[in-house]
Amino acid sequence: MDVCVIIYCFNGSGKTLSFLIPVLNSVNPLIPFEMGKYNPALKREIVVQQPQALIVVPTETLMEQIYSYLKDYSTYLNSNFGWNLKIGRIYKDTVEYGHIIVGMTHRTTKTLDTFKHFMTELKWVVFDECDEIKEHTEELFSQLLRKLAESSNANFIVCSATGNTTE
Repeated sequence: MDVCVIIYCFNGSGKTLSFLIPVLNSVNPLIPFEMGKYNPALKREIVVQQPQALIVVPTETLMEQIYSYLKDYSTYLNSNFGWNLKIGRIYKDTVEYGHIIVGMTHRTTKTLDTFKHFMTELKWVVFDECDEIKEHTEELFSQLLRKLAESSNANFIVCSATGNTTE
């Protein structure tokens, strides 16, 4: 791990862009897909791309908001610069793979338990609204943070708009 950043600012201050810009800047859309990963839910092998960034959020609404931003940015980058950037999400019982993946805490933890290969290429792990994640799923948050810290060399960004300033 080279970088660990804590962003603590009020709503509307640009926290989302403050973590999306370095993430988008460091993702390599040319990293090839890996073949032959077994998906137990589908009971067959699938083509899997190693995600390079993981953004963990507390709510489905925030997940959809960030996913939508990333889809818009990737469309722009793909059409104007010839990129092949793919955005994925951990949604319900499905994992849509991509260079950047957005997911809620409990679904992300479950995915990491199922797909050990998921973390090997991670460059960035972002916890957005971290205080809310910790408040509602403290044990899952601790498990997820421990797994990610032990299994990847990712840079971590932790964002919050609320919380106790004395902690």
